[in-house]
Amino acid sequence: MKFSDLTREQWTEWRPYLDTCLLPITGLNGLESPVEAADRLEELRDWLELVETPFHGRVVTYPAYHYSSYGMNDNKDTLVAIQEVVRMVKRIGFKYVIIMSCQPHITKENLSEADLIVTPYSVRVEEGKSIAEMIEIQVSEMWNQSQFDHQM
Repeated sequence: MKFSDLTREQWTEWRPYLDTCLLPITGLNGLESPVEAADRLEELRDWLELVETPFHGRVVTYPAYHYSSYGMNDNKDTLVAIQEVVRMVKRIGFKYVIIMSCQPHITKENLSEADLIVTPYSVRVEEGKSIAEMIEIQVSEMWNQSQFDHQM
């Protein structure tokens, strides 16, 4: 479900069930041509569908964080800003934050506040399983691990 699909009343009513924020990171740096920027957005859109569709009703997709300083002299500012966004969406009530990107520099090591990072570089496909199935497994494991941690 996209953030813009929710009314104020729906958010109030459904908030206990919408516990996961999906935060897309496009990773543009301003050097892309319009065609390259469109390609990046389309690729990310295709990946987002792999979480949005099977988990509709539990996941809210937030607006994408489009620009980063990756590849420039200092990209720490971007990572710090994304970490802060993760903390803020948790503060308003999301229990989990999944960051999704098609950029190789988006990693759990760089963005430790997120509960799950999903990129083409982080998804390991097992024999006989599709990328979509592997992402579904990762998301389910994230939720299950949290329940297990709370029981201990």
